Amino acid sequence: MNFLDEDFWKSQDNFFAMNSIKSSWHEDVLNFCKCNNLNGKIILPTSGSTSGPKLTLLDKSSMLLSAKSVNEHLSINQNDLWLCCLPTHHVSGLSIYARAYDSSSKVISLESKWNISDFYNSLKQNFVTICSLVPAQLYDLVKSKFKPPNGLRALIIGGDHLNSELYRKSIDLGWPVLRTYGMTESCSQIATEKIIGEGMSILDIWSLNISPDSEILIKGLALFDGYLTLDTKKSIKYITPINDDGWFQTGDYGIKENNRLITYGRSDNQIKVLGEKVQLDKIISIISSRYDFDFTIIGIPDERNGMAIAMVTDDYSTAKSAVNEYNEISISIENISRIIELDKIPRNELGKLNLRKVQEILEKTKEA
Repeated sequence: MNFLDEDFWKSQDNFFAMNSIKSSWHEDVLNFCKCNNLNGKIILPTSGSTSGPKLTLLDKSSMLLSAKSVNEHLSINQNDLWLCCLPTHHVSGLSIYARAYDSSSKVISLESKWNISDFYNSLKQNFVTICSLVPAQLYDLVKSKFKPPNGLRALIIGGDHLNSELYRKSIDLGWPVLRTYGMTESCSQIATEKIIGEGMSILDIWSLNISPDSEILIKGLALFDGYLTLDTKKSIKYITPINDDGWFQTGDYGIKENNRLITYGRSDNQIKVLGEKVQLDKIISIISSRYDFDFTIIGIPDERNGMAIAMVTDDYSTAKSAVNEYNEISISIENISRIIELDKIPRNELGKLNLRKVQEILEKTKEA
């Protein structure tokens, strides 16, 4: 598929990026769209970690509107050269090609499986000016202690929470990291830094509000159409979770200061312990600022407290030290009560935690 071809973006044909969805769904989904007059759509799997099979419907014109806004926000033009090392069956990779098409810039693709040496060599040899990575890839870059080649003017980091320690280390090495917040449902970016360290400013195509309970709400012409939900009986349903006034609840928490956005976690990463709300992302951020190892924090059922807080890791000895230090400074309801050691923490190809897989592993362990 040539994502830089005008025929792709102007055609009313649907594009189904089905890499993580069984191919048996392909014909059924396309037929459903045809019968319901859903044409000119990009059909992408969501990158969420907890739901069952769900597809996001994006209009091609919405994707191009988002691309144009990002290009203007970051002054991307025909002289830029992108290195794409993110999958094009996710909005993270496909949006790069939309921006290149809109700006007449060029794209080269990192064809091999993610490898930090291949990535770095490609940056240098091709004189790349702009690139997008997820935090897990930035972690590999920082751990290797590589310094940016001349000519790279922007390294856009999104896809998941970027902890402050990793961000500081990348800046110290000289990487031009621009933090971004976006999602599949918005055709990519919602708020992005223009200048290193200045904070994420909201793109001009978005209206953004914060609800009374701090959830981020967005409205704009680049918003997705809706979801297709798939179940085991091969039933397909089309749902549009956008209210009558055009607002979409993102499921993320944040603060809006003038035109700046500060994000601090997802609503589905919040639990109640003894009836009190506990934000798990906050705990992850505190520990990540002090310790450098792979872990995550989850809620597990607790007979007395309703829920308890557990750390999942593949490094028990470091986890024990981290938990002991954290529990000394945290309030009691935010204490970590259990460490769960796995051979490897399951993540998707963007480096995000696959919570459903974690839960499946824990269920099997319980049954054994």
